[in-house]
Amino acid sequence: MERPADTREGCKHRCTDAAMEYFKAEVMEMCHRENLYQIDLLNGSKNRITEREYWAKRKGQAALDKENASQAATGEPPKQTKFETDKEKLRHTIRAALSSAVSFEDFSGKLLQQGVTVKESRGRLSYLTPDRTKPITARKLGDDFDRAAVLEALTINAQNAARAAET
Repeated sequence: MERPADTREGCKHRCTDAAMEYFKAEVMEMCHRENLYQIDLLNGSKNRITEREYWAKRKGQAALDKENASQAATGEPPKQTKFETDKEKLRHTIRAALSSAVSFEDFSGKLLQQGVTVKESRGRLSYLTPDRTKPITARKLGDDFDRAAVLEALTINAQNAARAAET
């Protein structure tokens, strides 16, 4: 908290970044004290799923289940049992490329083979799938897909590859 007036009753509220961090920490502490389910408000999510994506997945799964039931009634096996949103497919594709890549060029090349273009602009990564015209920023996918996390995973992969080459 910056000023004593930020938490004093009757004073004008001025929302600053420090005040928001303090309030988030207080809410988390209150939930912990009352034994309530608590999500981490201070740190970002590894998989950032918005409410819109959540409901798209729910409705898509319901439609897929209905389609599979009609196929089962005719005796055909279901083609797909689990519905995935476009962002979820992109997350899986990025994780698969990230697990084996050792450099950023290697990473972007492996994604390009899958049809995903990686672009870095202003220190941020964005991913363009073939069926979209507007790229999806790493911020919308989660903290595991931003530039810092990707570069960290690539350096770990490079170190592991160097160790494997030595032995």
